[in-house]
Parts: sequence; structure tokens; C-alpha cells
Amino acid sequence: MERKDAEKSLREIQQIRKKAEQEINEHIKKIKETPIENVSKEEIRYIKDKLKDLEIFGKQSPSEFFVQGIYFYKKGDYKSSLKAFDKALELKPEDEGAWNNKGLVLDKLKKYEEAIQALDKAIELKPDYELAWTNKGVLLEKLNRDEEALKAFDKALELKPDNTIAWNNKGITLEKLN
Repeated sequence: MERKDAEKSLREIQQIRKKAEQEINEHIKKIKETPIENVSKEEIRYIKDKLKDLEIFGKQSPSEFFVQGIYFYKKGDYKSSLKAFDKALELKPEDEGAWNNKGLVLDKLKKYEEAIQALDKAIELKPDYELAWTNKGVLLEKLNRDEEALKAFDKALELKPDNTIAWNNKGITLEKLN
């Protein structure tokens, strides 16, 4: 009888964990489409609380490190942010959002070529990742690689015609090119 009770408890725990992971993944998906600067403290706190619930079951997830990366980024602790995104990518190397955000962190750390490589990896994993195209364009424009920046902004605008950041930066880049 005890074995059946233990198996039933294990199934219940697995169901609770699966439901919590699905809820967290929905929020993470939304965050991946949001510029990192615009992710609210409330959203980070909500996800961190949900992740703490999962810790009861003894597993650190890529989502946990992804959220830590955003948290440290917003605090201006870019080295810790990079470590967190690297850990997320170690656990889930196909996470385009983590690659995108890693690119933003590397930019802040003035590691520009590595930042471009990280953004390219995000785009390779998800070719229609408009936010990564925009971020790549912003970085290329910052590095005065204006022709490449224009191509990135054009791709972002092809994917999302109402992308005001891409339109604004495309205008600045065109002005630089006369």
C-alpha cells in the first residue's frame, strides 16, 4: 500500500511541476519578444517566485538562469548577467532569447564582435526573430557598419512593419550615409 501511495504522490508532484513549467514558459516566451529594458520588475518577480516553487522539486532550469540574466542586466551587473545567460545556454543551447540577450550584455561589456556572433546565433535559431534583427542593427550602427545595419533594420521591418525602434534607427543610419 505504501508503494502505491508514493507512486501517486510522485505523479501529483510531476503534474504540479509540469503545470508550473508551462506557466513559466508562457511568461518567458512573452519576455523574449520584449526589449530587455522594457521587462518589468513585476514580471521578473513573478517568474522568480514561480521558479522558487519549482526549486522545491530540486531542479534548476534554463528559465531560472534566463530570468537571473535579465535581473542582473537591469541592475547593471553585466558580468553576472553574462554568467547567467551562459548557464541558461549551457542547459538549453537552442534558446534564441538567451542568445539575443547575451548579445546585448556583450555589447554593454564592449565585446562587440562576440555580441554580433551571439545575435547571429539567435537569428540562426529563429530567422524571423525581429527583436534580434533590430538589436543587431543597433549594434552595427553603433560600430559605424551602416550598410550592414540598414540590412538588419530592413529585415526587422519586413518582419514587423510597425517596429518604431527599427524605423528610428534606420532613419539615423540613412542620415549618416547622406
